[in-house]
Amino acid sequence: MRIGIITFYNDNINYGGILQAYAMQKKLADLGYDSRQVCLDNAITESLSIRDKIILLMKLNFKAIDIWKRKKDQQKKENAISDIREKQREGFRVFEALIPHTEKSYRANELQELDVEFDAFITGSDQVWTPNSGGFRPVPHRGTYFLDFTKKKKISYAASFGVDNISEDFAREAMPKIESLNAVSVREINAKFIIQKHLDKEVEVVVDPVFLLSKEEWANIAIEHNEEEYVLAYILGDKNNARSISKSISEKKEIMLYTIPFIGDYVKYDRSFGDKQLIGIDPREFLGYVKNANFIITDSFHCLAFAIIFEKQFIVVKRSEDNKKGAMNSRVTDLLETLNLRDRMCNSIEETGVEINYKTVKDTLRKEVERSKAWLVNNIENAGK
Repeated sequence: MRIGIITFYNDNINYGGILQAYAMQKKLADLGYDSRQVCLDNAITESLSIRDKIILLMKLNFKAIDIWKRKKDQQKKENAISDIREKQREGFRVFEALIPHTEKSYRANELQELDVEFDAFITGSDQVWTPNSGGFRPVPHRGTYFLDFTKKKKISYAASFGVDNISEDFAREAMPKIESLNAVSVREINAKFIIQKHLDKEVEVVVDPVFLLSKEEWANIAIEHNEEEYVLAYILGDKNNARSISKSISEKKEIMLYTIPFIGDYVKYDRSFGDKQLIGIDPREFLGYVKNANFIITDSFHCLAFAIIFEKQFIVVKRSEDNKKGAMNSRVTDLLETLNLRDRMCNSIEETGVEINYKTVKDTLRKEVERSKAWLVNNIENAGK
């Protein structure tokens, strides 16, 4: 069976995003399926609906100056780290090319052509259903990540909304698309609750694709450097508290603090954060640095996932408050609770807790992985029959 995968693949400068894309394709290939990532061209080919035009006009009318100021400020920040961005892009391009993918990059109005190439489609994993970008916002590929372009077999695997709550407006547009899928699985329990609040549909919670590959499989592609002992901090949020905790832990352990700055948005604190900044490392080097870290501090779901895969000692800091609009903590808390590691969520160095005993963690994770693989194969073969 030929399977097309729709996720954040091409031009994705995000370690977790590109590594889950790699894992999804590789696991499908290992299971005997001819699978490829679908390259998406983000050129705008579709017109906005009247509703979206009105919303856009209102935004521009009432917030034009504010939007212009923020764009100018963000551009100034991006220009300041343009050399870093180019190093990042090059490392990601090389890794991206290693993943089997379509030769053509498809614009939104060309997606029907894919029905000739594939027998089935999978959307996921990662935040493919985010209401904050893509999806139904006034950008290309409005419904692509809901697989609305095909009548062939279509399922979601570990799809995520990326936020803890969605608006009713977004739900009204997204839910009919989800209803049309032959089988639905999500990454977070909260995503299951969101869908079943609106639909009478079976929804399975499965593990992220990175867990479908073994510790040894990830170690085999990791690029390792001969380094001294170090604490690794991978912080994406703009809270300085997480960086202060990282510094305190490295000082307490009396070893170097390694950081990976400027992934995603520009954060001013990253300028002077860490004894050694790992700028421009590619995804395989990222794996190597996680694998060999003495201790890890992160607010990233996928860095947490790889810390668990490589059986590292770690803590997680919240990226935002739970009651904040757009909060995205549920993906982290769900994973920690599933593996009985909730005590690893910390807000201060005093809360870092005792060492993790990975025996029970591995036993629980193995069962979750086997259940998730069984769901995937069963629904590729039988969904929609």
